[in-house]
Order: sequence, then structure tokens, then C-alpha cells
Amino acid sequence: MSKEQIIKIIIVMSGYMFGFLNIHSGMVFARRLHMLSAYWGFMFMSFHLGQHWNFCIGTVKHMIHNVKENITIILGLTLFLFVML
Repeated sequence: MSKEQIIKIIIVMSGYMFGFLNIHSGMVFARRLHMLSAYWGFMFMSFHLGQHWNFCIGTVKHMIHNVKENITIILGLTLFLFVML
């Protein structure tokens, strides 16, 4: 989104430029539409995450296992170098 588009949106939303029209229901409608869309977005994201839940849990378990192995390797190499030097 360009700067010009953002400025146009701010002017329209602020009511400064179109204040003479006395359009107050537009913002109420926009807010309600925004909230409705946000809630539906959360519902769809939750459903999508639920469809892939086993994959997500498996990935996290794999990452934790790799971290444990990497920490063991790093500590072992550090101890080895400390003893050798």
C-alpha cells in the first residue's frame, strides 16, 4: 500500500474531508464488518490449525529433540576443548 493510499484512507476515515455529508453510519458499518471479518478469520485459522495439529506437534517434538542433541554435542565439544587446551 502506497503512502498516497494510506493518506486517502485516513482522510476518509477521519471524516475531515467528507464531514459535510454527515455520514456517521459508514464508520459503524466498517467497524462491524472489520470485527466480523476478524472473528471469521480466527475461526478459519483455528480450523486450519486443527487440520494440521499432529504435524505441528510432531515438528515441535522434533525441534526439541534436535535442541537436546545439539546442546549435548556443544557441551561435549566445549568440555573436550577445555581439557585439551
